[in-house]
Amino acid sequence: MHWYRTLLTFGIILLLIGCSTDPKMDTSADDDNIELTKIDTNKAIDQQASNQAKDILSKYEDITTVKAANTDKVLLIAVEIEHNKRFNLDKIEKQLTKQMNKSFPDMKVVFSTDKKIIFELDEIEKDLHANKISDKELKQKIKHLISLTKEKT
Repeated sequence: MHWYRTLLTFGIILLLIGCSTDPKMDTSADDDNIELTKIDTNKAIDQQASNQAKDILSKYEDITTVKAANTDKVLLIAVEIEHNKRFNLDKIEKQLTKQMNKSFPDMKVVFSTDKKIIFELDEIEKDLHANKISDKELKQKIKHLISLTKEKT
């Protein structure tokens, strides 16, 4: 019976250690660490709308990464949501889409939380920053990414 009490005490101690909050792992203190890259608007392709969208979305504490690119008529935005907030992903996505549609009424706004779209938009942003992409190529890539957002896996 003595070993049973020792095992129970050891189990409770492990439970308390496992459930304690470690300040090093607390992500709520890192709200200002949003991955955000501004695209220079002095280039041939104006990215002012995507930069404005990034500014608006960077104020949301649930968002960790914002990537965006635009053509003259289409604004493609991809965001990464904190892992523990992904349970409310549909609600957050609807709210952010509504906000972006209200902020950019003259553009078609496409919103995504897909990691593949985030990665592809990051590549487009790098190309835009380095001025390695033409207006025609940008339109083709954004059109392709929009078709990927509509796919269901």
